[in-house]
Amino acid sequence: MPAHYARVMERLTENLPPADARDLAWRQQRNRLRSALWAFNAVPWVQELTLDRLEWDVLWRITFGGMSAEMRHRLDHPQDGFAWRGRRMEYAVAEAIRDCIPSGTAAISPQPAPERIPPDHEERCRREKSTPDGWKRADIGLAFITGATFTVDVRTTNTHCTSARKAATADAHLRSEEKAKSAKYADYYRNFLPFVIDLGGAVSDISYDALKKITKEAAKAAGPRLHWEKFDWAAQVQRRIAVAMVRTTAWLATRAPARARPSDDLAADSANAPVAAGGRSGG
Repeated sequence: MPAHYARVMERLTENLPPADARDLAWRQQRNRLRSALWAFNAVPWVQELTLDRLEWDVLWRITFGGMSAEMRHRLDHPQDGFAWRGRRMEYAVAEAIRDCIPSGTAAISPQPAPERIPPDHEERCRREKSTPDGWKRADIGLAFITGATFTVDVRTTNTHCTSARKAATADAHLRSEEKAKSAKYADYYRNFLPFVIDLGGAVSDISYDALKKITKEAAKAAGPRLHWEKFDWAAQVQRRIAVAMVRTTAWLATRAPARARPSDDLAADSANAPVAAGGRSGG
């Protein structure tokens, strides 16, 4: 079967222009990343794992191609920047962890205070154009009843955008984003874990290992547990995060901004409204 699939893939690239061949090769290796296709396992009976038809269509386009120029522009140049997308996924990651690990094993809080201050803190603040007392905190803090603490910072990225394709592979792009997060926050927290996810739900092994570290500590706190349970929790968390990411991406890619209309236009619409048979204007 592997030899058969290899021959099928070779036929797909026959007679393709160089640009299309490169795009296909990029998508192939991106789709091999961890959880790149997990959102397709959405089910209708669990709200956190459900995709509607529009979200499914956007996921298909991200995975296999067909994203329109307008959709790409909305994803790469949103009107309000990437703040809403980031906040939405910070909440989704925290809720997925809270729902999938045993209850009572950890306290989860947003934007934990730094646990230590490095000697070059003021220089870092100058580079970041921030005041020393206004250093941005990481996104999620987890304090386990075992005494262990973890701090997670979430980053979303489009592995199909032009800047991402400057990297050798999609995995290399994700890892570069993880290194940037670690360089920014690792000296401020004892156990810092970067978590970078692409718009279709794919993550690198480093980000997935972050979830496994969290669920391993949850298993220790909730013990005794079967040896495989902690890994099942990590998979459940990642499935929920992947679906939440696709939902967020679909909203951004397909939303139609409301058009503000002057009051005189509204008055004209009311005056021109059709009159019903009973003599009252239609509502």
